Amino acid sequence: VEDGYNWRKYGQKQVKGSENPRSYYKCTYNNCSMKKKVERSLADGRITQIVYKGAHDHPKPLSTRRNSSGCAAVVAEDHANGSEHSGPTPENSSVTFGDDEADNGLQLSDGAEPVTKRR
Repeated sequence: VEDGYNWRKYGQKQVKGSENPRSYYKCTYNNCSMKKKVERSLADGRITQIVYKGAHDHPKPLSTRRNSSGCAAVVAEDHANGSEHSGPTPENSSVTFGDDEADNGLQLSDGAEPVTKRR
């Protein structure tokens, strides 16, 4: 689901009680604290849940999109305050804002894949 911001994936893990893997993303804008967690169905790759945490402290970046004729057009995006979600989600998906769940058990190793804690 495209929301108009640029994201960098910084981890992924299998979640207990769910067959779907969860990917972790961070906004690429300098010093922006916004993060999101995305769960995708293993069966068909559809997004089943998106959880946003934090708020963007900057406007949406200018994005270059190609129209059907192949020409590039620069589109200016509106400002966002972290409480808005733009873009459609599949009917079996849910979008949540806030930090309703902790990242317990997630350790990041050198910016690549997270390592889960063994207890």
